[in-house]
Amino acid sequence: MSNKSEVELENHVCELHKRIVRLEGIAALNRDHLERLVSLVERLLEATKEPDEEVDDRMTDIEADSNALASAGFGTDEDYGGEVERL
Repeated sequence: MSNKSEVELENHVCELHKRIVRLEGIAALNRDHLERLVSLVERLLEATKEPDEEVDDRMTDIEADSNALASAGFGTDEDYGGEVERL
C-alpha cells in the first residue's frame, strides 16, 4: 500500500471510531430519556388510578345486587316512582 492509502485508511478508521463513540453517547442519552419516560408514565398511571370502591358491609348481597341492577336501568317499578304511567 502506498503511504497516501494508509493515511486515508487510518483517517477513515478514526472517523468511524468518532461516529461510534458519538452514537454510543446518543444511545446512552436515549436510554436515560426512556427510563425517565417510563417512570413518568408509571407515576401518571398510579396518580390516575381509580380508588378501590368502598364495600358497604351493612348492605346484604341482595340489596347490593338490586342497587347495581337499578343503577344499570333494570330496577323495579318501585325504584322509578311506583305504578306504570299510562298514556
